[in-house]
Amino acid sequence: MADVDISGLVELLPWQASQWQDIQSRVAAGSLPHALLLRGPEGLGKAHFAHYLGLSLLCHDRGADGAPCGHCRGCELNRAGTHPDLLHVRVEPEKKEIRVEQIRDLIAVLALKPQYGQYKIVIITPADALNHNAANSLLKTLEEPPPGTLLLLCSSQPARLPATIRSRCQQLSLQRPDPVLVQSWLLKHLPANENPEILLNMAGGAPFRALQIAQQGLSQSREELLQGLEQLVSGQANPSKIAEDWLKLGAKESLYWLYSWIVDMIRLAAATEPALIANPDIRKRLVAMADNNDNRRLFHHLDKTCQGLKLLDQPLNQQLMLEDILIGWCKKS
Repeated sequence: MADVDISGLVELLPWQASQWQDIQSRVAAGSLPHALLLRGPEGLGKAHFAHYLGLSLLCHDRGADGAPCGHCRGCELNRAGTHPDLLHVRVEPEKKEIRVEQIRDLIAVLALKPQYGQYKIVIITPADALNHNAANSLLKTLEEPPPGTLLLLCSSQPARLPATIRSRCQQLSLQRPDPVLVQSWLLKHLPANENPEILLNMAGGAPFRALQIAQQGLSQSREELLQGLEQLVSGQANPSKIAEDWLKLGAKESLYWLYSWIVDMIRLAAATEPALIANPDIRKRLVAMADNNDNRRLFHHLDKTCQGLKLLDQPLNQQLMLEDILIGWCKKS
């Protein structure tokens, strides 16, 4: 997921309160592990939770609830983004993975003692982007971390991490939160003309994904993608042209939307009033397209879309891949 602008956001996210209490209990008991794997669906703020924990542990005057004070030397350095004991490992620009050279550089820094406090904290996100050599290089640090080291690995796809990495981390799961709780929070961070309920539905219940949709104007992109699919279903367009349009909007973004629409179509075909659909604002349009496809075809479309999402990280012609997926939606003769 692309970055979301939450400049200046230094607060505990309300849907993470129970996980925060768990961590604070461990801190108070002196049983905080040396490595935590923060896992859960994309868009829940796992990296934000990790960063907030880092701010807390590097604060010299944190509150009884673990909140950073905001005015001590540690907090000032963190606010400036220059705290030497809070380290971030991310996928570098124009790269698709975290490389072994990054981990080797990290290990060299971790060999030094913390400069301002008890901890030297590392946040790796997304941890599932570690390539094979990088994961192997990190393994020894996970097995024998330098004193005062805390590694926070964030992952939406923890199964992609080697079992040796997962087994050396204690895991903390973040789940999709209560929509009512999230909508109240979103109201503070969205433009006045945005509807948090609709955005949250579009985002599959993920708050940061909802912010991304609003901030990057993805609602309009979604409408363009949907119109293209409707034109295919009605026989008014060819898959090559629609694939070209979708590619301009982003192959991954397009397939994520398509996946959510197909899942909703299957649910709508199975029940007049399904318990949950991700796109309630376009229900009638989805029903109309579902009526042109029986369940067998809908599940075939779903399989093709899932296969496409898996192939996106491979070197392939994305235009041809999208055409292959979309051709099955053409109006039947």
